[in-house]
Amino acid sequence: MPLSIQSLNGVLNGCVGDQLERSQNPLATAMTLLCQHRKLDCQHAIQAQCPQSLSNRVVVLVHGLTNTEQIWDFPSPGGERHSEDNYGLRLQKEFGVTPIFARYNSGLPIKANGESLAQSIEGLLANYPIDIDYLCIIGFSMGGLISRHAQDYAEQQNLKWLGALKQCIYIGTPHEGAPLEKLADATSNVLSSFPITYVNHWADWFALRSKGIKDLRYGISNDNDNTAFNTSVKHCFVSGSLSKKPGSTVNRVLGDSLVRHSSAHPGDKPEPSSSVHFEGVHHIALAHNDDVYLQVKTWVGLCQERTLRCSDPIPFTDQPVANIPSDSLSLKQLGVGSAMLINDTYNQVLDSVQAIHGAVSDDSYSLLRKLPLVQVIEEQHMRITGTIFKGLKLSSSLTRDTLARLNKKLSEDD
Repeated sequence: MPLSIQSLNGVLNGCVGDQLERSQNPLATAMTLLCQHRKLDCQHAIQAQCPQSLSNRVVVLVHGLTNTEQIWDFPSPGGERHSEDNYGLRLQKEFGVTPIFARYNSGLPIKANGESLAQSIEGLLANYPIDIDYLCIIGFSMGGLISRHAQDYAEQQNLKWLGALKQCIYIGTPHEGAPLEKLADATSNVLSSFPITYVNHWADWFALRSKGIKDLRYGISNDNDNTAFNTSVKHCFVSGSLSKKPGSTVNRVLGDSLVRHSSAHPGDKPEPSSSVHFEGVHHIALAHNDDVYLQVKTWVGLCQERTLRCSDPIPFTDQPVANIPSDSLSLKQLGVGSAMLINDTYNQVLDSVQAIHGAVSDDSYSLLRKLPLVQVIEEQHMRITGTIFKGLKLSSSLTRDTLARLNKKLSEDD
């Protein structure tokens, strides 16, 4: 199944999104809420930005690590994903809810994304045309952790949307951590403690994985903030597994490939809460599976107590609302952002080559320094290579400055 540029950018943000943010790379994704494929500016009237009537029932769907909102789309018979069939749109047809999709930089710290989500939802409610009686957050994988931090932040800041929140559904969420990140962390520790300089240097490359990925090591249950479940909300938990055979070794070890059963159903989950497990449904499939949807539908249906109300849609045109960003990267942004990323990667490789070259050279010369003229040869060798690396880094720095100016001009034009 071919990946779109948007999906590839989601993967890039998940892997190195914090670095993209620090370098002000236009490929970095900002926290955004979308309705009908349109980005919403939550500081302006929401109805003016949506081509449909909005209801008093809102479901916010939050994707996971390296994903975009496209992860929710069911595959078509030909295998392609299409955005006209997903959990949000099915719930809209069943219960009249308004589906809102979050898109964000999954490489940023989970807590920071939670705070951004909380602020975005607060803006959504403040500029929504009618009162929202039912608000539900459905979080897939990392999205579930972000929704928990959003609730915690909303409670600390006394945000109004928390009063409308009736339900949270966590699909394949690693509340107690993900085994692959624990393995990556252990590998990094082994490499960094290796007694050979040019081997433990590669721990620096493992450390380049984003803060968002590193945050998955412990999930939330063991974090320093001790974020607890909001007891005023109905919490529902979904897990999957690789094998259809209950209790199999592969399921116990790998769970759904990324999240184990015990992590998806945390020991500190509040009572009452609801839980369901799907044998043979792997991690990614949990976001677009018919059986999972039927369970989600059941849970959402049980919470529909208020009468459905809808806003009167205003005449809608394709004229953009002031200051609302485009839904996709422009070719210029894509080109400049890609060039900036390549240049940054080049710099990292250059630093690694220089460090390894120095370590290997030092080991080699240490065996020969007692021989005549070896010290002179070593000094000349290091001077020449130092000059070469300095020149290469200078050219990279000049390229970076040029790209930064182009990026600034693009931002000003927008």
